[in-house]
Amino acid sequence: FRGIEPVIFLRALGLYRKPIVIWHHTAVVTNPKPWREQISRLFYKGIDQMFLFSRKLIQDSQKTRKAPSHKLKLIHWGPDLPFYDHLLAEMPDRKPEGFISTGKENRDVDTLLQAFAATNEELDLYIAVSCGNINYKKILDRYSVPDSIRIHYTDGVIPYELGKLVARKSCIVICCLDFPYTVGLTTLVEAFALGIPVICSRNPNFEIDIDKEEIGITVEYNDVQGWIDAIRYIASHPEEARRMGKNARKLAEERFNLEIFSREIAESLLEISNISSKNRTFA
Repeated sequence: FRGIEPVIFLRALGLYRKPIVIWHHTAVVTNPKPWREQISRLFYKGIDQMFLFSRKLIQDSQKTRKAPSHKLKLIHWGPDLPFYDHLLAEMPDRKPEGFISTGKENRDVDTLLQAFAATNEELDLYIAVSCGNINYKKILDRYSVPDSIRIHYTDGVIPYELGKLVARKSCIVICCLDFPYTVGLTTLVEAFALGIPVICSRNPNFEIDIDKEEIGITVEYNDVQGWIDAIRYIASHPEEARRMGKNARKLAEERFNLEIFSREIAESLLEISNISSKNRTFA
């Protein structure tokens, strides 16, 4: 969520004191620190209590048996369903088949390739040549890739065209490295919209319990055998995979979509705008 500047501006004027938690795939948290407190005194009050973070903030408080020291408001990010419905409507001959991996941020291509090479199941891997400090091409060039695995470097591929490629597959795989934020979330919510099951690294920062919701299978980080088992299960249980996909679409329609996300943002901003003038202070 990039439109947080109005909230920061209001906090700078001392007009809004409650923190907002935005659940998103970009995790940034401003923890109270002496140097940051000094900066905040120079510019505006309250920045140390403004959080843009994931569910992990609440999970950590539960582990320590301490309630969060602030009132938290979660805003649930989700896909633009009409966009994907339009995309699907253009594909009347759609017959989902095979596995696909998209995304470029902190992906575990080592585990993914080892697992698929052992299963002989077909995989289309769409990834950037490099992202951040990871050069995926260098990693992938070390492998003797079987014909069942097709690697596509995505420079210049637009989301709409990539979405149509994803929609033609029967399962989305999201194999990620262990980083303390919601790596792979964009791909996950796209699977919701398209009604496609997932095999996904077991990321504790996701608010969604993939296994409990029965929308796919999760695997521990770096667990090649776990990935092999999950791939083989999905491939050998097509009816179960389709049921998972239907569950995913239902989840998008009921809990995670752009309409709900926008409404929750609007409600938060309305709450800010309705602060009584008598409570306003420029101290």
